[in-house]
Amino acid sequence: MKGPWQLVPLSFRHLLKKRSVSTMHKMKTHIVHVLADGVGGINGFLIPTWNELTLQLHREYFKAHDSCQDSVELMRQTQKQGLFQLQAAPDDDKRLLSVLITNHAKKV
Repeated sequence: MKGPWQLVPLSFRHLLKKRSVSTMHKMKTHIVHVLADGVGGINGFLIPTWNELTLQLHREYFKAHDSCQDSVELMRQTQKQGLFQLQAAPDDDKRLLSVLITNHAKKV
């Protein structure tokens, strides 16, 4: 599975400094972990809204507010486009995380 951080358009990658790319990579990885915990963290288990996720990133990465907003926006776009996908469900009795995330994207 390609990571969402690899979905950044090539032209956008060239505009970022190496340090910014590293910070955004950390943020996007953190976002994916937050979404994966609690079956789509945005559903209200951990973080109810995208805005609260942005605020959490602002607290954790207080020197990189622009990168926080860019990371969350890229993840939101990725989610709306249905690009969060897993090859197979982790357990037979669990639905694919991508379906849960996509369903929540329709609600937000």
